[in-house]
Amino acid sequence: MLYPCCVACVLGAGAATFIDVRLDGCDSAPCTLTRGQQVNLAIDFRPKYFHWDLTVRSALRKEMELETIQEDYRIPDSTVEVGVLYTFSFPFTVPSGITGYSQFRLKLYQNFEHEICLVLPVNEIGRASCRERV
Repeated sequence: MLYPCCVACVLGAGAATFIDVRLDGCDSAPCTLTRGQQVNLAIDFRPKYFHWDLTVRSALRKEMELETIQEDYRIPDSTVEVGVLYTFSFPFTVPSGITGYSQFRLKLYQNFEHEICLVLPVNEIGRASCRERV
């Protein structure tokens, strides 16, 4: 369980009530991500507003660098009702452009109404490899 102590939510930007946030292989922030690794983020939340459909966008940010993971993508069949418990699952591949300590950022929204604005501290490392000793 990463929420509430290890996840920052941009104040005033996300309306939903967070219940839990989970990232494969991570129990506390900063989470270690390996370039090229497939991971799944899961967010349990209760929407503050009704939405016909939701759009997701995510990126890694380090200082002035920004690497997009997911451009704006309208999620099929994503109608949500006020106060109902939902789980948003977001599988992704860790990109290779940024290394070191950074922030995983994700927003879930319709038009300009943001339900979720998530900022998760991460440490991105290079892909592990094994070399034969000669």
